[in-house]
Amino acid sequence: MKLKVALNMIVGPMEFEFFSFSVKSIKDAVDEIVIVLNDVDQKTLESVYETYSICDGKDIKILEHSERNFSKLRNLALENTQSDWIMKLDADEVFYNDVIQIRDHIHDESILGMNTWFYHLLRDFETCHDQVEHELLYHRLLMFRKLDGIYWQSDVHESIYFPPSLRKEKKIIDLDIHYVHFGYAKPQREVFRRWKLYSELEGQPNRYDEEFKVTGANPDTILDDRTGIPFMAPFPETIKEYCESVIKGEVERPLYDSE
Repeated sequence: MKLKVALNMIVGPMEFEFFSFSVKSIKDAVDEIVIVLNDVDQKTLESVYETYSICDGKDIKILEHSERNFSKLRNLALENTQSDWIMKLDADEVFYNDVIQIRDHIHDESILGMNTWFYHLLRDFETCHDQVEHELLYHRLLMFRKLDGIYWQSDVHESIYFPPSLRKEKKIIDLDIHYVHFGYAKPQREVFRRWKLYSELEGQPNRYDEEFKVTGANPDTILDDRTGIPFMAPFPETIKEYCESVIKGEVERPLYDSE
């Protein structure tokens, strides 16, 4: 029996710059796409509905939910998925073509999940966080089997719950594949908007007001104190032309509402 893989993605406001690149990067590796819209802006909404032309022939579901509880949003996607495997990806994460390797493992009954590695860009397309290859800080669960008893938990920084019996019976393997996280390459004020939302959801609405008084930082400088190094890896194939054109000054990046 052919097993199927579904992309589960939560799409929030200001995701228009990288969304299509993210979906294009994994479209050949998945059979089904389930997207949950959460308070999206018009530009992002237009980008999302272009998914139908990007992924012609895929089983695509687009749902909406207004609550800002990330585990509930991910569980909504999970509940509306028909495939045997779930791939969790955010709209600012873009894979290299070797993501297709996931399909080499989906028929192995001993495997419960698969981990991936990633590069974490910082402030722009030419800088990344100071990291070494295969550093555990930049390593996370990418895929898991859709089995009874598995669900997402935690309101903000959601994590997957596996029943102990499944963890005992099956294994989670590391794949030697990477993606690039573009979230911190957005304008710093846009990064701050997301951090501010997280702090509000965690019951700390004034957290950054207090920090700014101490550090002297502001929404446009919140990443300035982070150590970066030149990003030496190639860009993922689906976004390579765009990134190189931005770096050369041939293309202007879109404006975010927070700018």
